[in-house]
Amino acid sequence: MVRLNEMLGVARRVAEDAERTKAEFVANVSHELRTPLNMIIGFSEMMLQSPKTYGRIPPALRADLDVILRNSQHLSALIDDVLDLSQIEAGQMALTKERVGLREIVMAAVEAMRPLYESKGLYLHVDIAEGVELFCDRTRLREVCSIY
Repeated sequence: MVRLNEMLGVARRVAEDAERTKAEFVANVSHELRTPLNMIIGFSEMMLQSPKTYGRIPPALRADLDVILRNSQHLSALIDDVLDLSQIEAGQMALTKERVGLREIVMAAVEAMRPLYESKGLYLHVDIAEGVELFCDRTRLREVCSIY
């Protein structure tokens, strides 16, 4: 019994070390991804919002810049999600509840998924009554919606 307890103690310490190593890895990788990604987002926004600086941007290039910006923002949100998962595992996730329009949440999910269904030649029609509100954490709900 003493030997089993010692083995259990060793296994627990190994698991705790592995958990700490994983948390450090997630934090480091997130940081290393976020820095260049923020530059891509910043330059894309600047090109799209400052036509005087870059001259006339042809429509095809503007469309490509929109895609780059949208996908970069999506990747940034995924990094945030990974960091949030680490907080959940550590029992440190806080919720920020507020009144949010259902239409806003659904339309954000539709926009996030638009490239997927349009690439398959499909369309999506959404009909939601105005004024319907939820009392929720907008960010967490968006995260749940983006999983599907």
